[in-house]
Amino acid sequence: LRPSIAPPDLVLWANRGGGKTFLGAVATVLDLVYKPGIDIRILAGSLEQAKRMFAHLRRFFEQPELAALLDGRITERRIALTNASNAEILAASQASVRGTRVQKLRCDEVDLFDPSIWEAAQFTTRSKQCGPVHVRGAVECLSTMHRPHGLMFQLVKDCTSGHRRLFKWGLVDVLERCGPEYTCR
Repeated sequence: LRPSIAPPDLVLWANRGGGKTFLGAVATVLDLVYKPGIDIRILAGSLEQAKRMFAHLRRFFEQPELAALLDGRITERRIALTNASNAEILAASQASVRGTRVQKLRCDEVDLFDPSIWEAAQFTTRSKQCGPVHVRGAVECLSTMHRPHGLMFQLVKDCTSGHRRLFKWGLVDVLERCGPEYTCR
């Protein structure tokens, strides 16, 4: 996308067990492969949550087609590709977040973030030309709404300002009628 039409920061609001962490890993794989030189950091409400997304990434890169793109071995917290792209998980701490300058900060279960860490995370992205693609620095949030009037509640409410784009889904969003090929009782 050209910088003038690049999407703003993203907020993805979905149900528990809705596949947010898995889809965050899919988006990370696509970014790593198709945007050479991109830097992505995964930040979650806890290091354990960040490791869940990283485990999905590890499984993707165990596939022979993707394994061929690796630059060295996958470490406990980092994946690097031969096209100079890399992804790394961050601990949910001030020290881990501050000083990071990446194109994408993927935040999983943001409703569990400490407010001071969320605040620090807002200053971590920068835009960059990644091969043929101009990547706008962006913070992407994936979460359920765990806490009444918590951080996710505020982010969803703030999406009306246009600074962030809201995506939401749940079971009702993907249901459809049974086709004639199924017997419905």
